[in-house]
Amino acid sequence: MPTAYGDTGVWQRWSTYAATLHGGNVGLKELVDEKGEEYYRTNMRFALLEYWSMRTDHDHVLERESYWKDVLHARSLGHNKNWSGATVPPMPIKLENVGIAVRDLDATIAFFTDLGLTLVGRDTVSGEWADTAVSLDGNHAHIAMLQTPDGSGRLELFEYIHPDAIETDPTRPHEIGMHRVAFSVDDIDEALEIAARHGCHPLRGVATYGNVYKLTYLRGPSGIIVMLAEALQKD
Repeated sequence: MPTAYGDTGVWQRWSTYAATLHGGNVGLKELVDEKGEEYYRTNMRFALLEYWSMRTDHDHVLERESYWKDVLHARSLGHNKNWSGATVPPMPIKLENVGIAVRDLDATIAFFTDLGLTLVGRDTVSGEWADTAVSLDGNHAHIAMLQTPDGSGRLELFEYIHPDAIETDPTRPHEIGMHRVAFSVDDIDEALEIAARHGCHPLRGVATYGNVYKLTYLRGPSGIIVMLAEALQKD
């Protein structure tokens, strides 16, 4: 039960199945390995369940794919075992935290806790393990872990004792690499008032994205770009 989208659409998808016999679908690969290529070529059939413009939103296409898999029980009774083209299940992984080196640890903690994050703990790290982990000789830093109230997001802040922290020009939004952390807030005006008490203000102003969000970028402590967003459609 695959989807086909992009510049070449259905043709590309069917060509892949014809060439590989399984199109990256683990369930079909297992079937070909068990029954043989001739069985596959004799019994394989294509059916077009829905057709959408090639300009249709990617997420909508995936929603319809999931719908048909549920309706036709393609996962439980069929051969749908899609693991991104892999031949084994993906390794379990989750985002643990985002690390940021800061100029003043106390000031940065104050900023983020005023916005609503919780201080989980503080520590000082050094030693051979720390040198090896981040590839810095004599690595020695004060650290703090903060998390959102629901525990879904964490920031790890570092204030370096050794080696000396390196000052850099403030990151701009269009520069390559990581440049911001983003938070959803219930009231963006209140959040901006809190940020202002720390001397942090929007880079330009507050924008409205359709009828979805009010959002802004502001420059936080140590030049960190922080995005704040308020959903306009409240639950």
